[in-house]
Amino acid sequence: MNKEVFDLSKFNVLSLGDYYYFFRALNNEDHNDIINGTTTQNNLITGVRTDLSRFTGKTSYTNQSEISLEEVHDHVKWAHTKDTNCISLTSNANVAETYGRENYHDEYVMVKVKKDEINNGVYIAGLYLMDEANKRVNEIISKYDQNSLEKYYFDAIDNVENRYQLNEVIKLIKRNLIDKNSNDISLTDTYDYLTLDESQNLEKDKLILKLDILNDRISNKFSNRLFIESLKFAFASSELIHYKEIPKEKVINVSKEVVDVFSLLQQMPNSDQQINEIKKFLIKNIENIDSISYPYENNKLNDRDFSIENMFKLTGGSIDYNTAMELYSKAYYFAKAKLRTISSFACFDSASATAYFSSSLLISLVAWGAIPFVSGISTVASFTPLA
Repeated sequence: MNKEVFDLSKFNVLSLGDYYYFFRALNNEDHNDIINGTTTQNNLITGVRTDLSRFTGKTSYTNQSEISLEEVHDHVKWAHTKDTNCISLTSNANVAETYGRENYHDEYVMVKVKKDEINNGVYIAGLYLMDEANKRVNEIISKYDQNSLEKYYFDAIDNVENRYQLNEVIKLIKRNLIDKNSNDISLTDTYDYLTLDESQNLEKDKLILKLDILNDRISNKFSNRLFIESLKFAFASSELIHYKEIPKEKVINVSKEVVDVFSLLQQMPNSDQQINEIKKFLIKNIENIDSISYPYENNKLNDRDFSIENMFKLTGGSIDYNTAMELYSKAYYFAKAKLRTISSFACFDSASATAYFSSSLLISLVAWGAIPFVSGISTVASFTPLA
């Protein structure tokens, strides 16, 4: 059920033929590998190493480990551990840019993955966590008294088909399982994740409800509540896990300008035929398109910009200082992002690329409000940094 509901085709994923294309914002350790020449040849990145390969000291996992719920959770949780075989990818260029520009060095690669590698070496992080958690939950429930009230409610959750039914089951659990029996159960306040659709959010919330009323942990390494938090991070980042090191043949070297363009295109409706044609063109020619690096100045405002005198000059004292400062900041960063939208497409100097990136497309992007990430304004929600 979950594999159908969470199939990659339901997400805004780049694909062509038998391959998916994902993004990695190269983190500080990746950057050091580049500086030291560990993962480069002829100025090209030739692979991405795992945290485990760099780790010194006692480890929980080894090169011979097989992927597990514990290892993926250790990797995606807020304070992730540095001794796993997991490498984070994202299907969303906007997520990659958020990490790359806020936390790292604005360096990226794209990773080419065969479609039959999904769930066989490459995993949708949130889906993997859900599937493995459901297996653990079912194993624990199988030991319950089959006539118990708890078992009745687990079956009721399984049979839920829509949000109304789930809310009704929650009401019954609160009334009959928590209030009457004085059980020490705290239900998680759930909400829809923006990266998931209605049916996906429903399946996620059904699992969370099961974890809330379960009388045992699904793992000795973490609590059920911590697992729920980590699940949120995995889905918020549109995260995928590449298990073990990424070899040269999967790595596509790309400039930040190319990632900018993909980030803009992924903000547009996925049903737009022109947008999809441009995505296919870029993927087909990704290693042959020459992009000109655009010299961006420092995007961040300084304290002088927010001086009382400057705010008064701009507003004539018509609005209070805090409101003026907020409006000025938002207008500044939004203008920078719009400029980057235009500059990103202007960076492509090949005739074939220019034919695709027409002025009408730029007008559509600007009108739609598509902007790449710049410091001070983000196109995605906040989440834990991808490792």
